[in-house]
Amino acid sequence: MTDTGTTQTATAAAELEPAITGALELLKTDPDAPLAKLAAQVAVTPEVPLAAEAQPRQAMEGLIQFFNSVELNVRRPLTQAEIDKLTAEQLVIALIAGPLGKRHEAIKEIIRVHMDARAEEDGIAVPKDKLGPDGEVIVAATPRDQNGHYLLGAPKQPYQVASGDMAWCQDYKNASAPAPSDAELQQAYEAADIERPVYLAITREVRVFDKAKFMLYLRKEPKKALAALRRITRTGSAQSALGLRKQS
Repeated sequence: MTDTGTTQTATAAAELEPAITGALELLKTDPDAPLAKLAAQVAVTPEVPLAAEAQPRQAMEGLIQFFNSVELNVRRPLTQAEIDKLTAEQLVIALIAGPLGKRHEAIKEIIRVHMDARAEEDGIAVPKDKLGPDGEVIVAATPRDQNGHYLLGAPKQPYQVASGDMAWCQDYKNASAPAPSDAELQQAYEAADIERPVYLAITREVRVFDKAKFMLYLRKEPKKALAALRRITRTGSAQSALGLRKQS
C-alpha cells in the first residue's frame, strides 16, 4: 500500500459506512486482501419479500374433482388427510405431464406431415424445383416454414384440415423484420470474414467491471474504491426448493 493509501485508510470511522470502515481496517492488516474477501466485507444483503398469502385457485374449477382435491381459501395448516390427497394428485400430474406434453407435440407433427402429403397429392405443394430442358426453373419448389414443412397458409387464409366441427389450421406468420445479429457479427469476425478495421468501425466498446483495474485503483483511492465496491456488490439470498420424493 502506498503512503497515500495508508493515510486514506486512516479516515475517521464516523465519515464512513461501518462496512467500508471494516474493509479499510482489513486493508490495514492485510494490504493484499483478495477482492472476494473485500466484497464479502462490504456486500449489501438484499431484502427478501415475504411469501404471498395462499389464494384460492380459480383455474382448476372446471377440471374433474380429483384435480381439485384440496383448496386453500385462508392461510392455515393442512390436515394430514389433505396432505395425502395433494401428494396423490401431484404424483399423478407428474406421471402424466411429461408423456402428455410429448404426445401433444407428436400429434401436431403428425398433422403437419399429413398436410404436406395431402398438399402434394392435391398438386398444391411441389417438393423441389421442376426444371425445363435447358435447366431453367419451370415450377419453383413450395417454400417451407421454420419446421421444414410446406408453407401452405397465406395471410388471413390458413390452410385447414377439418375434423368434425373443428379444424387444424396452419396460419401464415410474416417473417420478422431483417435485423443485424451481434452473434453473426462475432462469428464473422472470428472467421475473418470481416476485417478488424471494419469490425472496430461498426462496434462500440463495452465497459465492464475489471478486477485487476479495481485492485490497482484500490491502492490509490481505497475509500472511493471500497465505496464503489459496496455500491455494486450484492449477497445472494438463501433459497429453498420444494420437491416430492420418497422418505429416506
